[in-house]
Amino acid sequence: MSHAASLRAWRSTQKGTNKLVLLAMANVADEWGYCSPAVDYLSEVCGVSRRTAFRALQKLETDGDIRKLRSGGGRSEQGIGYVNGYQVVTGLTPEEIAASEKKSNLARLWLAGAENQPSDKNDTEARGKEEPCQIDTLNGDNLTPNIIAAVNRLIGELNLILDPPIKESLLTAAVKYGDKLSPFTVSNCHPWLQAVAKLEDFNWRGDLGDFFDAWLESDEGPERVQNLLWYGAEHDWGAGLLRNALRSGEWPPELMPETTEKNH
Repeated sequence: MSHAASLRAWRSTQKGTNKLVLLAMANVADEWGYCSPAVDYLSEVCGVSRRTAFRALQKLETDGDIRKLRSGGGRSEQGIGYVNGYQVVTGLTPEEIAASEKKSNLARLWLAGAENQPSDKNDTEARGKEEPCQIDTLNGDNLTPNIIAAVNRLIGELNLILDPPIKESLLTAAVKYGDKLSPFTVSNCHPWLQAVAKLEDFNWRGDLGDFFDAWLESDEGPERVQNLLWYGAEHDWGAGLLRNALRSGEWPPELMPETTEKNH
């Protein structure tokens, strides 16, 4: 437990569940705020659902109270599953954050490998200048790894927090539907990546074929899927109801306000 991180968390302007999650992270952080709490742990100690804990993490990262240094979903050489690595940065200056990277054992460990580099603003800007991964420039030998690398890069650039099973299914689907999803640029992929991130709210597990079949079925596919996600969230749908709706080809009984306004 870090007294300094906990004190900074208490002084944060966050409220409610977001404040609870921030305090729980600080409670297991090292002296400089680095920690790797599992979502299940945050859900349990804060008395909230996994879905709510995910949303709190997204809000805290967006507001700059935490930063993510390592994305979970991979496995170590010993076969141990990774969880996301964070730093509680609320109340710290950029200079203090930079200094902490040299002092914390966790920070040095996470920053040692390329896959664990933080997705901060400068890193995002640098990676944003890379050539996008264009499907038609790849051959059969490098198609799959390049698609996976491109999607992983986009997830980092968009600061998305994906549950490991969702992320694994997403990478599998991206390879399967790669020719229809390309080019893998932020502007082209942002809508469907954000939509996939919302599937966690429905406790979605397994293949994403139904999602991408609906998304790619026609020019109106993306709009229909986004409206189904909105309607399903408003009416507490589970994954089963959402799958059936995606397969049906039908639109929800009510549309998002912005969709209704656009159609009038």
